[in-house]
Amino acid sequence: MYSAETVLTWTDASEISTTTPAYCGVWVYTVTDENSDPLDPSVFTLSLAGKTLSIQTSDPNKIGTYTVLVEATQGVYAAQKIQKQFVVTVTDLC
Repeated sequence: MYSAETVLTWTDASEISTTTPAYCGVWVYTVTDENSDPLDPSVFTLSLAGKTLSIQTSDPNKIGTYTVLVEATQGVYAAQKIQKQFVVTVTDLC
């Protein structure tokens, strides 16, 4: 294993909103790389239903940094996106 598994979680309360989903709709999330392409499945496991992103690989060719973009929209306000970007570094444990 070249990187110990890391699991990131979030909740709807992670986003700032003074309204309830009953009024504005449910939160919808997308998680991609910085180019809005899908994340590499040999490194990332995404569960939108569980609101988790697991990071782990056993492939030494995957050591490096990855930029992850999370976008959240709420119901009828799909044009008003909240975006957060962060960098993940996969390291060799040896």
